[in-house]
Amino acid sequence: HDHESKLFNKNYFMSELKITCSRSARHNYPLSILRVSINDFEKENRTYSKRVKRNTLKVFGILMHSLVRDGDIPCRYDENHFLILLPFTEEENALLLEDRIEQTLEKDKWMTSQQITFEFNTTEFDKKESEEALILRTLA
Repeated sequence: HDHESKLFNKNYFMSELKITCSRSARHNYPLSILRVSINDFEKENRTYSKRVKRNTLKVFGILMHSLVRDGDIPCRYDENHFLILLPFTEEENALLLEDRIEQTLEKDKWMTSQQITFEFNTTEFDKKESEEALILRTLA
C-alpha cells in the first residue's frame, strides 16, 4: 500500500493488471482503467505545502475506497496519478464511475485555500494490446 493515500501501490497494481488482462483476454470479459490525476501535485511543484499534500492524499484515498467496488483495485501509480483497475467493466460503465468520482471530488472542500483540480481518463482494454500499451493510453 501507498503510505500516504492508503491505496494500493504501483507494484501491486502492475502485478494485478498482468493477471487481470490475461483473464480478460482468455475469458473475453471487459476490463477498464480509470485515471484520476491531481493537477499541479508533482513533487517539484511548490503550489501546495507538504501538509496540504499529505492531508489531500489521505482524504483522496478514503474517498476512492468509498466509491469503488470491492473487486476494483485503486492505486497510487505515481506522485499525482491514480489508477483504478475495473474488472468486468465496459468503458460505458467505467464512465459512470468517472462521473460519480468527479462530482464527489468537486463537492469536497479539501481543507485548503488553493483550489485543487483533477483530470480524468477512462480506457477499455483491447484484448490485442499489452498491459504496457493500456497503461500508456490511460496516462495519455
